[in-house]
Amino acid sequence: MTYAFKVSGVAGNYDTVADFNIYEYANSLPDEVEIIKHVDDFKEYSAQYFTPSTLKQGLVRNRSNIQDVQAIVFDLDLVVDANIFLEDFFNFYTETTKLNVFAWQTPSSFGPGKHVGGWRIYVPLGQPIMPELLPQAVDELIILFAKTGFNLLNYGLDIGTAKTVGRLNGLPLKKTGVFGPLEEEQDRFSYVVKSKYQPKAPYKKSNMSSNGSGWAGLDEPSAENLSDFIVGYTNKNRITWNKGERDNNLVKVIGAIKVAFPTSDSDEIYDGFDQAGITAYLDNPTKDIGLKLKRLLRG
Repeated sequence: MTYAFKVSGVAGNYDTVADFNIYEYANSLPDEVEIIKHVDDFKEYSAQYFTPSTLKQGLVRNRSNIQDVQAIVFDLDLVVDANIFLEDFFNFYTETTKLNVFAWQTPSSFGPGKHVGGWRIYVPLGQPIMPELLPQAVDELIILFAKTGFNLLNYGLDIGTAKTVGRLNGLPLKKTGVFGPLEEEQDRFSYVVKSKYQPKAPYKKSNMSSNGSGWAGLDEPSAENLSDFIVGYTNKNRITWNKGERDNNLVKVIGAIKVAFPTSDSDEIYDGFDQAGITAYLDNPTKDIGLKLKRLLRG
């Protein structure tokens, strides 16, 4: 499996692409790590990240540069009792399935932060999937876990981030914080997604009106029309997503969407940003976009 990696913090493009073997990586880690005093700073400037995907070209960190998805990653942000969580996890991968699945502690488990006992679940896939299939694959796996009695929603599952193509996922920090089969077992298998991609209905491409004052052909607030609008609006207004500009520029774009698509809802707008490739530039797209949508779309 060839993944894309960032070796120190979240800013900028990927640093390298390399083969990834979870067994070798976990066994190379130290047994213990020190308490992280400033979790947010650590995640922003020091943590190491991976995106379980092949890049089409170079090291550009952008959704449009993602060729496939080779693993599904779940972030759990509300693990109050790690022992109860691990009991559910061990039951899942030792008794109810023979799935290759791994869990590890995130930086939120090693210091004070906004999450309670953060954990990450990593499910390598037996066959890569196209990026467009990721949302369906995430739903499929959540249901599989729940059917065995392991309800990820009980542990603060962030569904939005799991469905974000090209997202950065933090690598484990210590060997004793990684759980799962730490050596290859002959009777285990990597999950193969059963869902088939169902493309959405064709849509009418938008065009700038002749006087340049607005957009034509954007009657329906679908994700496709919204993404088309977002790309055109950001290009026309030379909007970029550099650090320090993102909050203000998100507000500008959402404000323009509110005028052009007064009936659009939060999910449609988020999907529009995702399909336009904007979420790949954001550190936490679900939070960054979601909070602004909640504020700007009220009433």
